Amino acid sequence: MADITVTKNNIRPLDFAVVERVQVSAATENGETLALQATGKARKTSGASDGLIGIQVSTDNRSADAAADEWVGACVFGKVTGFSGLTPGQLYYLSANAGNIADTGTIAVGYAWDDTTIFVQPALADVPS
Repeated sequence: MADITVTKNNIRPLDFAVVERVQVSAATENGETLALQATGKARKTSGASDGLIGIQVSTDNRSADAAADEWVGACVFGKVTGFSGLTPGQLYYLSANAGNIADTGTIAVGYAWDDTTIFVQPALADVPS
């Protein structure tokens, strides 16, 4: 399993992506995958079998990093760009490394739209063709 390359300062949602504001419970950065806690706050995913609400695409402080209790934008459905080396049409998954996305796994994040863009679809089933 290899984690994909992300440039956190280049992460942004594309037209028609659905972005929700969530408060984070600990430090996060753009491009990381987020899970929702029982407290209603989000945190970066903690492993390959964690829950997923989306990918962080913005912060209220206008940097690529958010501190605990800050508000961030999470793309919960749609296209997010700012990655590199993706294979169009391939599914990408939660990584065993906290907050990262990998090229293999069990919990799908979404699929590559092109070599820099992931179409986020939490809970997408990996069905063999």
